[in-house]
Amino acid sequence: HFNDSFYWWCNTPPNDQYQICVTTRLGFHGKNASKVTPWLMFDINGETYSIPNDFVKRSIPGKINIFASDSRGNKLEYTCKVPMQRWNLKYNGQVRKHSNGKSVKANLNLNVNVIHPAFYYQKDWDQMTVAKAMSNRPWTIEFFKNLKSEHQEHYEMGLSVNGSIQLNIGHDTNQENYNLKNIPGFRDHSFGKREWTNMSRYIWLGTVSFEKPIFINGHPYTHMSGTAVHYGTSFKHMVAGGLMGPSKSQPIIPFNGMTHMKEIAPKWYNAKKNVGHGIGHLVPDDLYFSIGLKGVNEYLQIHVSRDQWKHGFLMQDDTFEVHEGTSIYTIQYGGKSIIGHGLLEFGGSLLRT
Repeated sequence: HFNDSFYWWCNTPPNDQYQICVTTRLGFHGKNASKVTPWLMFDINGETYSIPNDFVKRSIPGKINIFASDSRGNKLEYTCKVPMQRWNLKYNGQVRKHSNGKSVKANLNLNVNVIHPAFYYQKDWDQMTVAKAMSNRPWTIEFFKNLKSEHQEHYEMGLSVNGSIQLNIGHDTNQENYNLKNIPGFRDHSFGKREWTNMSRYIWLGTVSFEKPIFINGHPYTHMSGTAVHYGTSFKHMVAGGLMGPSKSQPIIPFNGMTHMKEIAPKWYNAKKNVGHGIGHLVPDDLYFSIGLKGVNEYLQIHVSRDQWKHGFLMQDDTFEVHEGTSIYTIQYGGKSIIGHGLLEFGGSLLRT
């Protein structure tokens, strides 16, 4: 189940002329990364497009560079211009228009500037919080063998995206062009074991970009990333994540608590498991929860509105569902209200246990 996954996401703020969301991923797996699973979906003013299923099935990985291509000329490519600073994302090929199923030629060219710091889950999380999530498990030799085998590296960071999306509607002379200027987003890179059904339930706050900084103990924070997860036999409601900002003395404040998943989305959390039948539709469009921060007495009070683009898909032989949506975050702290834009994702195993 090894997987090396490169994930990117961006979304225009609600007051922009065009409402555009782009989400894309390349996952390399198999012996010596001999296989690749490409993912690209974008939404423009409520009209959704995605790469053809044939491209997903027939993709060949790049030998050196990070790309997936096929014999029909479709190609999704990520090029690192400066490590941990600048990337270029390109797609040239066919996409399927979801409203009518028709094929459309698309050309995406996105220049990405990374915003530091990154949040490294295995380094920046609060160790005591993770230890508490392990404390009610049976600490046997088998437990620690499983824990070691589940190892995965994962980090996230904010983005600013500039570029263009071009759609050829029927003929080359009939084009739709959309420009993206300083659009907020994030990148996610994970590598290691990725056995999806090990995660019975999880909620993931795909890096949230704040419209203006949150000041805590005099330090500014511009982004937030985090998760709550039931992971295999190792962790029960493990909370990890943190605030990220440009402070030189304290660039990260890790989470040390979060409202339990069963209180955030009870119908989704308690849904009966049934392979092939998703449960993401049970997630409410308005969610309320609190997040604790290490060394900070006041909790972040958060309201998430999932009133923008959202979708779900089944994975790993229909045994696991991912349901994600572009969301607006309203964060209360210190008597002030801050707006953030980001992803909110729910994952759940559909295997009966």
